[in-house]
Amino acid sequence: PYADGLVMTSHNLTELRHLQLEAERQAERFNAIVNSSLNGLIHWMAVRDDAGKIVDLRASVFNRAGCEMARISPEQFRTKTFLQLDPTGLFPEYERVIETGEPLHAEYFFGEIDTWFDVTAAKLGDGLVVSFSDVTPLKRAEQTQQRLADEYRHILDNALTAISHFTALRDDDGRIVDFRYESFNRMAELITGRKAEEIVGQRMLELFPGVGESGVFERWVRLVEGDGRPARFQDRYTFDGFDFWFDSQAVKWGDGFIQSYIDITPIKQAEQVQQRQAELFNQVINTSLNGILLLQPVRDAAGRTHDFRVRLFNQAAHDLTGLSWEWSQTRTLLRMNETIGTSGLLAGAVGVLETGEPLRVEFFFEPTECWFDVAVARLDDELVVTFSDISAVRESVIERQRHVATQQALLDGSINAILACEAVRDEAGTLVDFTMAGGNRAVEVMLNRPLSEVVGQRLLEVYPGNVQSGSFQRYKDTVETGQSQRFEMYYRADGLDTWFDIATAKSGDGLIISFLDVSEGKRAQQALVGESILFQA
Repeated sequence: PYADGLVMTSHNLTELRHLQLEAERQAERFNAIVNSSLNGLIHWMAVRDDAGKIVDLRASVFNRAGCEMARISPEQFRTKTFLQLDPTGLFPEYERVIETGEPLHAEYFFGEIDTWFDVTAAKLGDGLVVSFSDVTPLKRAEQTQQRLADEYRHILDNALTAISHFTALRDDDGRIVDFRYESFNRMAELITGRKAEEIVGQRMLELFPGVGESGVFERWVRLVEGDGRPARFQDRYTFDGFDFWFDSQAVKWGDGFIQSYIDITPIKQAEQVQQRQAELFNQVINTSLNGILLLQPVRDAAGRTHDFRVRLFNQAAHDLTGLSWEWSQTRTLLRMNETIGTSGLLAGAVGVLETGEPLRVEFFFEPTECWFDVAVARLDDELVVTFSDISAVRESVIERQRHVATQQALLDGSINAILACEAVRDEAGTLVDFTMAGGNRAVEVMLNRPLSEVVGQRLLEVYPGNVQSGSFQRYKDTVETGQSQRFEMYYRADGLDTWFDIATAKSGDGLIISFLDVSEGKRAQQALVGESILFQA
């Protein structure tokens, strides 16, 4: 106001207003850009103490995506500091960005909301701009992938088979020239003696050139280049300082393959031992002088054994029976020889199978007119039959029996009693008695006792009077000196009252006693002597 009026001044504010409006439009565009970003954006300003040290951060700018991802309201961003919102967060790292100017890129797990963020931060003035995105799905996928990889590795490393994964290496023409190890489990380490760290990423032929020499490499090439069918084989590897058998299976996988294999050396060695034992067994079987059969039971619907089938037929069996192995395979035991059933041998064999008790019999085999000594024993659910030709032995026995019978007949026709005795000795070797081993019929007549009561008995137990009569000492002398004797003896003991004319002869560690009852002649002689005495008187 001035007196009864006023003084008015004016300024042209158009340009300033234009600048203000432009600033407002730029701010609006900035806010629009910031809020349209899919990433969270926050501008944090440093809060310093009197000494200038950064003690906290305060948000000056933040967008909608940042509020939503961090689950923090705009009001909280405006009224609370960084450490109030996230006291365990990246504050030390943000402080370093502001003080050094070095940008930050990190993954951060915000435990309050169970969320993973991918965070980048860059210095801006006395603060920093933070851009972040929610990578929780990706992180969880990575964690799942890592867990599966760990489980896969755990399974691989605890597998009983060696497992390796290979990728093909090709030349410019596309030909496979090698394979690269992609994985190598613990069992593979044990078998090869090499650590996975030494193997993975390396070339197969550089580590194990013997794979090429052995022909195994070509198998792998055919597998990868082929129709995808798995490869399974057993082989012996004697290269690169190894000597072991392996059983391998491989499947095509991408431009490579996965191989699993086990060391079967102990199994192969056992098979070789078993094969050698089988060969030795066959040699023993086929060089045996006895025929050997292995019989398998043939059972009816009720489970009863009614016949046997031949499972083993050695060379001696062929030689003894005249039957071939091929011929025996087309027939059961009864069809090979019907007399096996009628002779009782089949029933005996069935009994062995049922009870386990072995059987020993003699059997006449009609096709070759031979007598066999047959032994049958059970082996699990089969029978082992061994047999030998005893025809000559049997004929010899029969001939001997005939000879013995002839000798016995001759002895029994003798008027002399003949008694065979064997020496009985004590521990010091002193002859103390005789066992009466045999005699003829005249022994029964002269001793007035059945031969069955004499044979096998001790001489002095049955006829102790031999000691007093002195005959026992004569018998001993014959055995000990080998000198034959002839003497007469009156024996009045053990129920006898007889004069004997006795002859002895050594036989082995015993003697043969031949004696004759001469009592009548002795009595007649005594009577003549008595008459002569009366006549002289």
